[in-house]
Amino acid sequence: MLMNSPSVVTPVVAPVVAPVVAPVVAPVVAPVVRPPLSIQTITDFPSIKVTSSAIGNLSLPSSVLSPSISDWLTDRWQAASDMSGTPIPGPHFLSLSFPSKRITSIKTVTLDFETAHCDDYTVSLLSSSNPERTVEIYSSLKSKTLKRSRSHQHVTDVFDVNWDGVADDIVESYDTIRIDFLKPATRWGISVWRVVAEGSVEATI
Repeated sequence: MLMNSPSVVTPVVAPVVAPVVAPVVAPVVAPVVRPPLSIQTITDFPSIKVTSSAIGNLSLPSSVLSPSISDWLTDRWQAASDMSGTPIPGPHFLSLSFPSKRITSIKTVTLDFETAHCDDYTVSLLSSSNPERTVEIYSSLKSKTLKRSRSHQHVTDVFDVNWDGVADDIVESYDTIRIDFLKPATRWGISVWRVVAEGSVEATI
C-alpha cells in the first residue's frame, strides 16, 4: 500500500513596501522690501548732540551745525589753544549723535574747513548701544570721490560715502557719525566751519 508523501507548503512572504517619504520643501521667504529712502540734510535735524576731542579757543563743537559761516571768531570750531592757531596736540574728532534715531543711509558729506584744514581724516558710524561697534564709511586718503574747492578762509571737501554692506545691517543701530582728523594739513590747529550730511534716518523703537 502506497503512502502519500506529505505536501510541502511554501510560506507566503509579504512584499516589503518602502515607506513613502514626503519631500522636504523649504519655506519660501519673501524678500524684505524696504521703502525708498528719503534723502535729506540729516544734520539739520534738531536735538543732534555734537561732541569733540577738544574745546578750542573759539566756538563750541555745536557751531559746525549752524548755517552761519560769516563770523570768523564765533562760527567755527577749532582744535587750537590760542588766537595764533597753536594746535592742541593729538588727533581730534567731531561726533554727531542722533538721539532716538537710526542712521539708514548717508549719501554725501560736506566738510567746510577754515584755511586750517585737514587732508587725512576718516568718517565712521558708531552705535551708542554697542560702543565697540564701529564701521568706517569714508577715508580721505583712499577716496576717489573727493571734490575740494577753495575760497577766502574756506577749504571745502564734498564726497560720496561708500554705503555697501551698511544699509542692510539691521542688527546694530548706528546713531552716531564720527569724523576723525588724524593730523592737520597746516601749522595751525584744525578748524571747521560746518559739517553737512545728506542721507536718511528713522526713529528707533
